[in-house]
Amino acid sequence: MLSCTDNALNNDGTTLRIGSAKDIIFNSETDKMLRITLFYGGINKTITFDKTTGKMIL
Repeated sequence: MLSCTDNALNNDGTTLRIGSAKDIIFNSETDKMLRITLFYGGINKTITFDKTTGKMIL
């Protein structure tokens, strides 16, 4: 189980909402991490998750 909040997503000062993404694309995966990209039609956001903790890697 992975978790991410809008607050965690916007740690770089953006105001993106997870629910507003137009598409979510799987990028890559290893034993320890999973990387996805949220597409918004202009700005895209790539997120990396630690699979052992389920938390977003900042």
